[in-house]
Amino acid sequence: MAKTKRSWIQLNFTHPDALRAEDIPYDSVWSVYDAINNLAMPGLTGSQGNTGVQGVTGPFYGPPGQTGLYGPTGVQGATGTKGATGVGATGAQGPRGLTGSAGPAGLTGAAGPIGLTGSQGITGVLGVQGLTGYQGITGNPGLGATGVQGATGMGPQGETGIQGTTGTQGNTGIPSQTFIYNPVSRYSVVDTVLKEVWVVSSSTAYTGLSWDRSGTDLTLYRSSHGHGVGNTVIVRDTNKDYQVATIDSTTANSFIFTTSNTGGTLGNTGAYSLGFTYSHTGDPSTGGTLVGPAGDHSDVQLLSMRIRTGTRVGTTYDLVVPQSATNGAGANSSLGNCYMPDFNVRTDNDILTGIGATMVTNISGSYSTFRFGALGSSDSRFILVHF
Repeated sequence: MAKTKRSWIQLNFTHPDALRAEDIPYDSVWSVYDAINNLAMPGLTGSQGNTGVQGVTGPFYGPPGQTGLYGPTGVQGATGTKGATGVGATGAQGPRGLTGSAGPAGLTGAAGPIGLTGSQGITGVLGVQGLTGYQGITGNPGLGATGVQGATGMGPQGETGIQGTTGTQGNTGIPSQTFIYNPVSRYSVVDTVLKEVWVVSSSTAYTGLSWDRSGTDLTLYRSSHGHGVGNTVIVRDTNKDYQVATIDSTTANSFIFTTSNTGGTLGNTGAYSLGFTYSHTGDPSTGGTLVGPAGDHSDVQLLSMRIRTGTRVGTTYDLVVPQSATNGAGANSSLGNCYMPDFNVRTDNDILTGIGATMVTNISGSYSTFRFGALGSSDSRFILVHF
């Protein structure tokens, strides 16, 4: 580069890429690049301080988080290198580097979140609804007649006839009552004086039956009953509230028995159940036989008996019971299924002295026969048995 003139080059610090000729002799360097390199560079700007640590999140419902720490002060810029001594004149000292700006303030910690709402308590169990009562039977409709409709006019539309008077409302019907009779009955099967026998048994009760009476003959109607002449029936709610009788005659759908010539003559609420019949064997007696009924659903169960033997032959008395588990006193085909009764024997007088009697079975191969022995004499005894 030609040197024509002594001149000076100075870096414009406002615009670093601009140069001006001051103080530095142009001819002391070979190029502008050399001139710039001979200048003292300004100090570097300090790096920005680190952002302060964020405050810890506050607990539920706690106070707001604390303000974060201030970031550290930025490092001071290094002092600019002193410019080289120029030819003929000392180079000007470079300006001092600028102080780094202070780091920004740390961010304020975020407020802690609101605590969760507690769960709702369990709803109590709803009480059981009470049962609905039975609806009453609807009464019969009123018997009042409907009013006569007025005659139609002859001219233009006739006048409306006068409305008839509303009939009187009928009385509210009375609910019918249903009786479920006791299926256990206590009844007499022998009423001969000094030889009376009573039985307690259980049997199905048939209800809601039609009946009629002519004199002392009462007919009870039930389809396909299957009962036979001589069967015992315990009858309820006919001409008398309660009566025990034996069947005199039958048809397929009815049977007749003897009753008293009193009370009602017909109805449709009759009821009956079946019972046993009994007869002593001989006079003086050697024992007696209990017989079950026949027919549809004959399911009479023997529960107990009270036998007054009357005068007997010898010192024993043989009781024969029906051999059936459903219409008698037990299966009684062997000792394995023989349903022997509890028993006690008493003298036939008001003292009712106990007799030390015995009882055995399998008489002539029959487990439905129970022989009571050691009765002491041929005098009448009371024998009580419970099955």
